[in-house]
Amino acid sequence: MHRGLRGLLLLLVLVACGCSTLFWETGLPGARAEFTVQSALARGPWLDVTVRSEVITRRFFTPRSDACLAMLRSENSVTLGTAAGWGPFRSGDQECPVVGIGNLEDFRKSRSQGGGYGQSPIRRSNDRIEIVYRDESYLYARGGFSIAAMFGWAPGTDQVVGLLPRTDACLRLDAGGPVSVVFRQAGEPALGIPIGDGLCPVDAVIATTPGQFEGLAPPP
Repeated sequence: MHRGLRGLLLLLVLVACGCSTLFWETGLPGARAEFTVQSALARGPWLDVTVRSEVITRRFFTPRSDACLAMLRSENSVTLGTAAGWGPFRSGDQECPVVGIGNLEDFRKSRSQGGGYGQSPIRRSNDRIEIVYRDESYLYARGGFSIAAMFGWAPGTDQVVGLLPRTDACLRLDAGGPVSVVFRQAGEPALGIPIGDGLCPVDAVIATTPGQFEGLAPPP
């Protein structure tokens, strides 16, 4: 069956059954779903936001703006669209852009259910990273991370920050430099950086802007 026709039939079925979250997971234009905010925490210059529906939980990153802070309070109801990859959040006439995604295994699952991957179980890209910030949980590695397109996410910039947990493998990347970033169709992590005989997980990918970390105070 032609891919476009298959997508249209899937859309009609999901709309007919009222499966808004499943429709949203396809990433098709115009899809939207209702979520409840589970948590919204300050993470570097962003908000680290977890939302849930009756069937899925997803992790996103947004600007730490007044509009996003007001909208993304715990237990608030929000609508999430697909106009810009994944997002934006909306509540009433207010809007909050999504600038990053986390818990990447969840987004990989959504894409694989839609037949979004080919036969190769591992794909990789070459990159160069620079550690631009650190907190108690993560190293903030700035680079291209173009392979993040495998999750259906388009950052709209060639500068992306990958959050690297402070594991032994990831701490070996503290000096930055050239790396290979691998996407894996199965297992954890979905995205990682091989280092020696280990693998540093990439927990999230977030679009950044020039100067975003300048003057940002280190965490207490």
